[in-house]
Amino acid sequence: MTQLYLEFGSSLFMTCVLIWILSLFLFTFSKVEGYSMLPTLAENEFVYINKQARIKRFSLVYFETPDQHEKAIRRVIGLPGESIEYKSDQLYVNNEEVEETFIDKEETVKAQKMDALFTENFNTENIKNGSQIIPKGSYMVLGDNRPYSTDSRYYGFVSEKDIVGVVEFRVLPIHLIEKLNR
Repeated sequence: MTQLYLEFGSSLFMTCVLIWILSLFLFTFSKVEGYSMLPTLAENEFVYINKQARIKRFSLVYFETPDQHEKAIRRVIGLPGESIEYKSDQLYVNNEEVEETFIDKEETVKAQKMDALFTENFNTENIKNGSQIIPKGSYMVLGDNRPYSTDSRYYGFVSEKDIVGVVEFRVLPIHLIEKLNR
């Protein structure tokens, strides 16, 4: 019987070590902090992050913030080499209108009724770095809860080297498990 426990224990230990080694290069998990990503992600939810995934427009990324050296989750709005502009709650990428299907339309309508904008007007030049286009190796990220989000409008573009990975799944709470970044 002792032999069985020893074999089971060593198998469990080896499995844990293997998963830990894989997590160093392939994936990680994170707890959502704050309300910047509402309604997509709420505070205290847990997400799965793929460290090898390709970053695309509207991907949710997990990164180290340029100013506070904390980690955050935000949505990629602008890619390297693009110019971004918001006018009257509409996104323009390289002067072409782009629809943001993840934005809660009711919140946009509420803001308009209060004679305000859900996403304030700005363009790439207004970002902290002051460039007309997003520099190579950098991304513009915004929270989905635009009026209350700290994002590229505050701390500038996010360097590719600061991005840990792409958020792919909400894993907790269990009843809300779903794939993100469709």
